[in-house]
Amino acid sequence: TIAPIPADSRISPGSWGHPDLCSRPCLYFAAGACTNGSNCEYCHLEHTKRPAHLDKRQRDTLRAITKSEWVALVMPILESRVLSLDSSPETTALVEQMLQVCDLELGSLSKSVAPQGQRMLMLTLRAMSVRALIASVQRSCVAHGFELDGLLEALLLKLKLRAGVLAAEA
Repeated sequence: TIAPIPADSRISPGSWGHPDLCSRPCLYFAAGACTNGSNCEYCHLEHTKRPAHLDKRQRDTLRAITKSEWVALVMPILESRVLSLDSSPETTALVEQMLQVCDLELGSLSKSVAPQGQRMLMLTLRAMSVRALIASVQRSCVAHGFELDGLLEALLLKLKLRAGVLAAEA
């Protein structure tokens, strides 16, 4: 869920969609020295916890699993997270295009991935921000032979623009 953004001159484009879509925190703003102000590409809102990210073992697992296992694991999580932020017809269409490119085959992970490792991987993927999840999917697409870069960029832009519109209305 995107946090409501207070009407304030400190809000920068990097803060749009906080916390699921925003950029990294602005280190200069935190120190009271951001010279970019409302034009800053980094987030000017408080980040209360460290963002979830995949550890080396989880990244290796995502690279090692088959294409259909990767789709079955990652795409339902991405679809759910994106549509929880914006279920507009345009966003839904982008998600459906993405799933068609992947030719979604629901399945399960092979026995080569230990149940504990599967559980931790899924928990981490669900805890990641939508922006981080999209970035992880972009990196994994290359290894699994999917051409999703354009769709993922369009999806992220659509979500950020929607968040920017919400920020402007606040």
